[in-house]
This record gives sequence, C-alpha cells and structure tokens, in this order.
Amino acid sequence: MDIEKYRNTMLEVFPFIHDMKTSEYKYMMGNIYFSNIKKGEYIMGSHDRCESIPMVLSGSLRLFRTSEEGREMTGYFVDKGSICILAAVCILASIEYDFTTQADEDTVAAMIPPESFMHLMETSNGFKNYIFIEMAEKLISALTLIEDIKFTKVEDRIMDYLKNNSGNDDVIEITHENLAVNIGSVREVVSRTLKKLEDEGRLERKRGKIKIILGD
Repeated sequence: MDIEKYRNTMLEVFPFIHDMKTSEYKYMMGNIYFSNIKKGEYIMGSHDRCESIPMVLSGSLRLFRTSEEGREMTGYFVDKGSICILAAVCILASIEYDFTTQADEDTVAAMIPPESFMHLMETSNGFKNYIFIEMAEKLISALTLIEDIKFTKVEDRIMDYLKNNSGNDDVIEITHENLAVNIGSVREVVSRTLKKLEDEGRLERKRGKIKIILGD
C-alpha cells in the first residue's frame, strides 16, 4: 500500500484540507488509515456501531436498507471526494448505523476513527465546515429522491437514470434488480416498464445491458 500516494490523493480530492492549519492536518493524517475495499465487499452493516468513517479517494460506496421481504432501497452513494455523512451523523448523535454499506466498485477510502472525527469537529473549522456542507447536500439529495419517487412516473425515473449513467455508446450494464434498487422501485415494476419502453422504441434490452434509442 503506497501511503504517500494516498496522502497526495487526499489533498487532490478533498480541497477543504488546504484550509486546515498545519497542526490540524498533521493530526488528521496521523490518525486515519487507508483501506482497499473490493467491489461487493461490505464494510458496515445495519445496526452496527460505527468504528470508522470512510472518506472516498476513488471508487464508490453504496448505502442501502433491506426490507423484511428482502428488497433493497439505495439511500445514496459515497463517491470520490465525499465522506459517508450518515456514519458521521451516527457518531455525532451516538446512535446505531441503520444502513448497510457496500463497495459499488473497487474503492480506496481513508477511514477516520470516531474519537479523531470528534476531535477534528471540535478543533478544525475547515473540517467542520466541510462536514456541514456535506450534510446539507445529502439532505437536499434525500428530499429530491423522495419527491421523485412520489411525483415522477416510473418510466421517467428509469429513462432519467439510464441517460445519466450510460456510456458514450448510450449503453449501460445493469440488471433489472439493480435498476429497481437505484430508482426506488421493485424489480417486477421495472421489468414491466422496460418492456413497455422497448415496445415504444425508446430502448433496447440485451442480457445485462440496456441501450437508449437516440432521439428520445
């Protein structure tokens, strides 16, 4: 593990670090550790106590909850340059972590222990401001998701997701189950809607892939 490389990456992807005092920066770097998380690997489960708070240097983490029927609902993703704000809130409020966190792709994260996180919140204005901004952004994102689920038709949510996540060839590799999880629906509804959209000529379905038809 190239620790110096990861330290330099932190400076690139977390601009708030440049606003920290030298003593604050040295404290943070002296108390974090770096973790390589393989795609599909779990780092925290529902009702766990937070042992560390991940700051993502590369890759992506997915936070989700599972219903009693086994259906998953994605809360949000922690992408490059972001911290798992829910874990931070759990530390601040001394409550259990009620989501499961899984690597959506191979991920490198800087892990902050709870006591170090609290120390930085108390002593570093740069760090504290960054956390508050992240909290505000995640709150707005959550409210937007709720609004979309309540007021936007499933077919519109599907097309928006496909357009926002497809490659340059307008193709996305995703299963019906994962698509349902990411738009806040269920697989059966998504499968029926995808067939309807294909019949309308708005997309093409292949095994594990969906292609958007240009002109929609």
